[in-house]
Amino acid sequence: MTNINIGHSSEYALSKCYPATRKLFFPGVSAKVEKMSNKKTKSVVIPRPDINAIEADIAYFRARLSFARRGEDTVYKQAQRRAYQALSDSLAQTLAKLQK
Repeated sequence: MTNINIGHSSEYALSKCYPATRKLFFPGVSAKVEKMSNKKTKSVVIPRPDINAIEADIAYFRARLSFARRGEDTVYKQAQRRAYQALSDSLAQTLAKLQK
């Protein structure tokens, strides 16, 4: 998966979504946390992402995108739209791969 760097507003948006989605966007961080919690085990098993949680996150980002389209068109709202659109698109691609 391609690394996504879409700025500060996306970090806030990711903090509001499910842990399964955070694992998709930040696999290195999630793996470090799992290794720290499983020091006695020799191999770390990374569970399959929860498809329902990913679908819920896609709906959340699309709703945020529709709210960002309302009102004045400011630079901040443009950044929000780009962040939510990129997150939604990336999750939709991941979901399509998982459902195959």
